[in-house]
Amino acid sequence: MNVGWVLFFVAFLVYAVAAASTFWWTYRAQVDYLRSYRSRHDLEIPVEPQELQDLYLARPWRLLMNGPRLTIRTLRVLHERTSEPDLEALRRRYLRRRATAYATTILGFLVVTVLSITLGWGA
Repeated sequence: MNVGWVLFFVAFLVYAVAAASTFWWTYRAQVDYLRSYRSRHDLEIPVEPQELQDLYLARPWRLLMNGPRLTIRTLRVLHERTSEPDLEALRRRYLRRRATAYATTILGFLVVTVLSITLGWGA
């Protein structure tokens, strides 16, 4: 087996784990913000995975009916500024983490691609 393919596989595995972990980090910040927002504003947005599972796995047709409305409401909550400083701090933390996750994913892909081309991995 060519050593280049092994190096490419290891680099891609490191890239995939880094990308997945940064998006999980972002997801946790989003859930924290939505949970805090929901508790203060009495908003009916399912946040926790167990809530989503209970709501949509038992009756999957509800996902088709409620999915677009839920997505629009969630996006509004995530992208509208709030007047409460602690909620705004949680919202900004989520937005910073999301930007970090996207930048890490794109940069990691470029690094793996450039290394594989310049070092001749897989050739």
